[in-house]
Amino acid sequence: MTRLGRVKPPIRRPATDVRRKPLGPGVVIAAVGAFAIVIFILGLVINPPPPPPPPQPCDDAKVERKQVNDALTRGDYAVARGIAEGKLTGSKNSDAPAICDEARTNLAGQWYEAGMRELFSTQRPAYPDNAFDKITVIKWTAIEAAADGLINVPPDRRWAAITVAQTAYNSGFWALAHVSFLSAWDSKSTGREQVGLYYALLRNWGHELLIKGNPDMQASGKRLLGTAYRIARAVRLVNDPACGEDLAGVGFSDCNSAPYDPEDNVLKVLEAKR
Repeated sequence: MTRLGRVKPPIRRPATDVRRKPLGPGVVIAAVGAFAIVIFILGLVINPPPPPPPPQPCDDAKVERKQVNDALTRGDYAVARGIAEGKLTGSKNSDAPAICDEARTNLAGQWYEAGMRELFSTQRPAYPDNAFDKITVIKWTAIEAAADGLINVPPDRRWAAITVAQTAYNSGFWALAHVSFLSAWDSKSTGREQVGLYYALLRNWGHELLIKGNPDMQASGKRLLGTAYRIARAVRLVNDPACGEDLAGVGFSDCNSAPYDPEDNVLKVLEAKR
């Protein structure tokens, strides 16, 4: 019979007193932040935000553009301009869809073209008329002001100032030709290469005032012709009818004694470069 040895009782180790350190404020804040992020993400998954509304289609102004084009073809420039302006300005003050960018550009260009054609379709009087001169200049400046502002016509859909000057010269709109040429000159969009046009403008305008105008107009004509003569001298024009024909014809044996405009911007530049 085998004897069993004594079984030793298990050794019990005294429990150690482990005290936990309290969590610092940084740990608490981080835990709260992480919990908030989780809640936010869960909220997006459960309740996603509504999709954005579909973009509203723009207005291609197809009907109006055809109406304007038809009016331009017929020569009804005032009608064409009115339709275009009504569409362009009316769309800004209503809840209707905005005009598409390309359509707006085309419509604005048509508006400008109609305005310029309407301007040059004005009947020119047979004799010098200061009121007519003022009206043509006022109309052109009004068109350009609206093109810069309310109508917003892109530069490539507008007439350059020197084009306006050439067209006005060909039409005998002397005052408009003068103002638009100086606009091109002062903006440096034209230069010495167009001085011949400016000379011809001053000479023809002065000649007309001298021949057909009243005494006040004749005095202005002499002043224009004297300025033209000095421009011809500055650029050494071979042919100068302003001096040889017009001024000589009214008693100026020496064109240097003729009145002129010393503040003329073209003349001042040309004489400074002599």
